[in-house]
Amino acid sequence: MEFKTTPITSNHSLYVPILPTDMVLQGEPLFDEVSMKFLFKKMNWGEVSRVDYVSKKTNNHTKISAFIHFEEIYNTGIDNINRLLDPDVKDIKIHGYIDILGDSDHIYHSIYSHNNPRLKRYFAVRINKNPIKEVKVPDLNIHQLIASNEFMEKLLAEQTERIATLEAELSKYKSTAHESAPMTNDEFKSVNTGSLTNDATEKKYKCCSVCDGYEIDGKYTICYARMHG
Repeated sequence: MEFKTTPITSNHSLYVPILPTDMVLQGEPLFDEVSMKFLFKKMNWGEVSRVDYVSKKTNNHTKISAFIHFEEIYNTGIDNINRLLDPDVKDIKIHGYIDILGDSDHIYHSIYSHNNPRLKRYFAVRINKNPIKEVKVPDLNIHQLIASNEFMEKLLAEQTERIATLEAELSKYKSTAHESAPMTNDEFKSVNTGSLTNDATEKKYKCCSVCDGYEIDGKYTICYARMHG
């Protein structure tokens, strides 16, 4: 039986929030990309190009999610996607598929648990709102692959060296800025032990990198960096 196909759009990608790992369909595990492609084709949704899996640990359990991308989609798939686009429809639950044997004969294949065949299983699908585009990798020979890898390694080394240089310059700048910073009130009070007098012996003293201060009897008395703000 042939089914009409429709050009792929950004909405022709599905999100599976939780994909059980114990599912079985017709005696075979239902989890990997091959089995998922088989199921969606049997359900007449369309031709799946790839399945992306994402695992996330929560407490003592690992949650598996999946993103199902189509390269061709049938009218049945379009109808279901249009249902999912309805704000009132949260998701569509997949329990299995109907296998048509003849004009009036058919059989329903249910998904069940590997641990307990009597336990029916299912997974829910939603619209994937942020699909990742598939990147087509060009066919390269071994020499082109080696050359491409060497180029990326060289580029990475140059970037690493550049980052190290910038970090060193930043550290030097921070050190210079710290040395030239004006004295705080507490620092100024701790070194300011008296007032300037005509009897005192004055001499120039470089108290900071901003301006000259004065030193009397080996003690700081005034900082022009502090005065000039």
